[in-house]
Amino acid sequence: MTQIDDEKMRDITSVLIEGLNTDGAHHKQYAMEQALKLLVPDEFDDCKASWQWMPGIAA
Repeated sequence: MTQIDDEKMRDITSVLIEGLNTDGAHHKQYAMEQALKLLVPDEFDDCKASWQWMPGIAA
């Protein structure tokens, strides 16, 4: 299981806030992907492949 320390939680929070303040659904999608990678880095690729969501685009 991934451990989330205070620094990692700040990183995740920053990514999500930045995403919420960025125009365009594809940019918000990218921010959500980056936050998920920080939350569950070992499971991210399998999760994305299994669910097959559209990839986001960096702002």
